[in-house]
Amino acid sequence: MKKVFTVHPFLFALYPILHLYSKNIEQVSFYVILLPCLVLVLATFFLLQLGRICCADKQKAAFCVSSFLIYFFSYAAVRSLIMFEVAGFKLYRHRYFIIIWTLVFLAVLLISLRSRLDYNNVTRFFNIFASVLILFPLIGIVSHQFKKSLFDRKNMKFEPDQYSSHSLQTDNLPDIYYIILDGYGRNKDLKRYLNFDNAEFIAYLRDKGFYVADQAHSNYAWTSLSLASTLNMQYLPPKASEKASGVFQLDDSISDYDRMVDNSVKSTLQGIGYEFVDISTWNRPLGTIRLNSYDFYLHVLRMTVLARPLVHNYLAGKLKRGQILERFNDLKKVPGRTQPIFVYAHFMIPHHPYVFDENGNLPPFQSRVAQITSEKDLYLGQLIFANKETQKVIESILSRCETEPIIVIQGDHGAYELAGGDIDNQRLRMGILSAYYLPETCKELLYDSITPVNTFRVILNCCFGASYPLLQDKIYFSTFENKRDLTDVTGVMQE
Repeated sequence: MKKVFTVHPFLFALYPILHLYSKNIEQVSFYVILLPCLVLVLATFFLLQLGRICCADKQKAAFCVSSFLIYFFSYAAVRSLIMFEVAGFKLYRHRYFIIIWTLVFLAVLLISLRSRLDYNNVTRFFNIFASVLILFPLIGIVSHQFKKSLFDRKNMKFEPDQYSSHSLQTDNLPDIYYIILDGYGRNKDLKRYLNFDNAEFIAYLRDKGFYVADQAHSNYAWTSLSLASTLNMQYLPPKASEKASGVFQLDDSISDYDRMVDNSVKSTLQGIGYEFVDISTWNRPLGTIRLNSYDFYLHVLRMTVLARPLVHNYLAGKLKRGQILERFNDLKKVPGRTQPIFVYAHFMIPHHPYVFDENGNLPPFQSRVAQITSEKDLYLGQLIFANKETQKVIESILSRCETEPIIVIQGDHGAYELAGGDIDNQRLRMGILSAYYLPETCKELLYDSITPVNTFRVILNCCFGASYPLLQDKIYFSTFENKRDLTDVTGVMQE
């Protein structure tokens, strides 16, 4: 009988990556999926060769490899279906479920191998099943790209280009450093909810000449929304009709990811001769901003049997520690340029996972469901380490720049659910560190409750002769489950 062409192991290997990409396509660059796809294809090829040696049959080997891939990547999905107790026994706990799921896999595999299966028919079935399965994310990806191309052809703008870059002042252009410390809350909330006084670091900033906005809040609760707004100096557009007073959804035709990449601040500064330098965990060779590959790889990892807390946190810690230390070192030694630079530096600290203690060492491994008290300590340890590294960066920048630089250090939002109650968690989430190193004349335009949407309006007005009107400072909260459903909490947060 003629052998059937075997393709299903490679399709099963690629499906998790394409599925995850299709679900996060608004926030993830296509380039993020290339490395894991290549790794999985090569790993599948290696397993097939090993299987052929052990089974002496290519199609039987392919069946074993596909079965293993299904077992490996379906771990989290199956586990999520049994998040309940049986006679007080928590089957869903990693320590139990990984044993149960492995035994199920081995039992099914052994029974299948001992049966007299027609592997031609098995291969046909798996080929068809895997092909249909992978069609779902592919259709989603193609559909998104088609809608995006239609949107681009309409030439719709996020914000009218009211100010030509040719009208801005271009004499003695200072280097600009925009440093985002992800999840860094304001001192008032750190004291109130985490019993930590950040006064020493705030005093250091002020001693160096920074203006620290004591009542600063983020405009949005989530990174992509916050940065899309900040870098475009504009609020994200809502849909035409609101759900209720102060509650509305964002316009789906506007992608926060696209606005982060093609943002007004970057294009304006490049228009007057600035070089854009991306030193961040969201870095890619093309010099644009995207959801970091680190987060994408972790989401892939969380699908698998490697999602156990000890394994997951070890791998996550290795990835994150290496990235952050490398980026901090890069920022400390940005090489001299013949033209002015706009440096975008986004660091995923003090944001979880917690991989630094206050001295930069690896803290004890913790799961995401750690007790709230220990997670507070982990967050604060990482915040203190961020303070130390940021001080080194500031000293390095100020010692290197011949022309007085512009430095902005901000949190994109505060800490996540470490305060206890809902309102307290909102306050902790929305309050941020916000510090400006600007010429003395510019500090007159700053005020304690300034929000990031006005950050570059102030900078362009004072340092480059623009005339952007300052916007009313608004604070919009949304939940993790519904990030684009916004509630105006300005009055509550400013009480």
